[in-house]
Amino acid sequence: MQSLIAVVGTLLGAVVGVLGSYTTQRLSYRRESSERLATVRRLAYVEFLVAVHDMYVQILAIHRKQRAGTMTPVEATQSLHEVPSRNAQAALENLRLLATDVVAENAAFLWARMRRDAEPLGRDLDAQRFAAWRDRYWDSRRKFIDAARRDVGFRSLDWSTAGVGPGRQDNDISIDSATS
Repeated sequence: MQSLIAVVGTLLGAVVGVLGSYTTQRLSYRRESSERLATVRRLAYVEFLVAVHDMYVQILAIHRKQRAGTMTPVEATQSLHEVPSRNAQAALENLRLLATDVVAENAAFLWARMRRDAEPLGRDLDAQRFAAWRDRYWDSRRKFIDAARRDVGFRSLDWSTAGVGPGRQDNDISIDSATS
């Protein structure tokens, strides 16, 4: 009888050990999978932001040249039509494959700033309206970043201290001035 109790105890211990190991590995896999997805999403979000910002820098330079008189309105419009959007479009599609609905929606708003508004397409070269467009671009960019941060588990930024670009009153360095 003692040997039967020993065998049952050994078998019970083995079953508990296997179940405990399985549960631990499963939880570990879920956590690692979630972390990997968050990493892949962060990379896709950054890729999109970089590609869109590359377009923004080119658009900004063309508008500055046109306002400075080194480019005619016709040349500016033609140059704005030639700003390449392929990389940003591909980054947006990649993002759409991975992102939550809220992040994808904010990415679409930012993309609309670049591809549907009149100012980046050369349909409106007025300096004041371009300045207003630039503010809308930065606002859309901040909203996208906040949505992306929430998606990967961070809080939204306090843009009064963390912000760059137009709208930041005490900012000596903005992406605009750093890239132009």
